Amino acid sequence: MLLRSRRRARAALSPRPGVFAGFSPSAEPRVYDGSFDYDWGFAAIENGCLVYRGDRCTWHLQRSDIERIWLTPGPFNWMPRPAVCIALKSGAAFTLRAFDGAFGPAAHRAAARLLRQVREWQTADSASANSASADSSYGFASVKGAPSPPYSWHSLLAAFPRYGVAAIMIECFVQLAISKTGLPEPGPLLGCFASTFALAVFMGYPAVRRARFTVQAARPAVPLRG
Repeated sequence: MLLRSRRRARAALSPRPGVFAGFSPSAEPRVYDGSFDYDWGFAAIENGCLVYRGDRCTWHLQRSDIERIWLTPGPFNWMPRPAVCIALKSGAAFTLRAFDGAFGPAAHRAAARLLRQVREWQTADSASANSASADSSYGFASVKGAPSPPYSWHSLLAAFPRYGVAAIMIECFVQLAISKTGLPEPGPLLGCFASTFALAVFMGYPAVRRARFTVQAARPAVPLRG
C-alpha cells in the first residue's frame, strides 16, 4: 500500500524535478495526519538554492540559511527510516527522507546519497547563487504535528484479548462455512490464538520502541555531582 501510494504521488508530481522525498518540518519524529511525513514532493538544487516543491508547501533556501546538516535515524520501525536533517540559523529544523530506491535496507543508502548532494551544494562556490522561483516565506515552525502515541507493553497486552476473541470468532465462522461439520477442535483455535498474539507483538513492537525513545529524549538530564 505504501509503495502504491508513493508511485501515485510521484506520478501526480512527475513534472517537478529533483529527488522524490518526504518532508517533515521538525528534527524529531512527529505524526502528521497519521504519517511521519508532513508532505511528499521533490527536492532539487536550482539556481544555487535548495528547492522543495510538494503537495502542501513549496520553499527554497540559500546556503547562508543553513546552520547544520546531518543524518538522523528517523522513527523506529522494523525497516530503517533514516532522513537528512537540516537545522537553520533561524532556529527551525526539518527533515527530508528520500523515497527513490529506498525500500527496506536500501533506505540508508538513499538517505546517504541525498545527504551527499545537499552537503556538496552547501560547500560549493556560492557565487552562482541566484534568486529561486520558489516561495521562501514558508514557516518551518508553523506546523507542530503530534508526538508518537504513548504505546506501552501494558496497553498492548490490555488490547490483546479483543484481538484474540475477534480472531477466534473469525476462525469459527470460516471453519463452519467451509467444513459445515460443527465447531472446530480446540487445537486449531489455540493455534489461531497464539498466531494472533505473535502478530500483535510483531506489529506493536515498533510503536512501543518509539514511545520509549520519545520518553527518554524528553527526560531532562540529571546533573553530575562532584
